Amino acid sequence: MIHSDAWFSGLGSFIWSAQQTKSNTSEAWAMNNSGGGVYARPKTSNADVRCVY
Repeated sequence: MIHSDAWFSGLGSFIWSAQQTKSNTSEAWAMNNSGGGVYARPKTSNADVRCVY
């Protein structure tokens, strides 16, 4: 379960990862911010990003 603290507040349902899927280069991994889990989603889908360094 994802904790809804300040780290994730204000973000949409999905957050992009930087990694595309190996089997389909038109998809990338995205984390479900609402209920957890990681899913392959088309790169044309809407999702938020979280800048980390």
